[in-house]
Amino acid sequence: MPLIFHPGNTRLSHLKKVSSAAEILKVYAVSRLMLDNVAHIKALWMYLGLKFAGVALRFGADDMGGTSFDERIVHAAGSTSSVASKETLVHQIRSMGLVPCEADSNYRVTEKDA
Repeated sequence: MPLIFHPGNTRLSHLKKVSSAAEILKVYAVSRLMLDNVAHIKALWMYLGLKFAGVALRFGADDMGGTSFDERIVHAAGSTSSVASKETLVHQIRSMGLVPCEADSNYRVTEKDA
């Protein structure tokens, strides 16, 4: 999964924070095309923001990650994304014209159209 660099509150805080939206989407698209041995590519909403992660689903990602009510690492490094409930994630996925589903850690679907 391509990860956005969040340098805040680290020894690397002097470095550039994030690439442009276009560059990030290019990474997802190229990842889907070139990494044919990788079955799933995540666009973690806590790194990208909820709406942008939804857009990444149309550029090669097929997983937004799950709910994370006590996420601290990404936020300590400067992410400003808010906590997302299951209902919020489902709404975002549907708003992109996709069908949400829940899966276990091995990507076996446990609930379709969650």
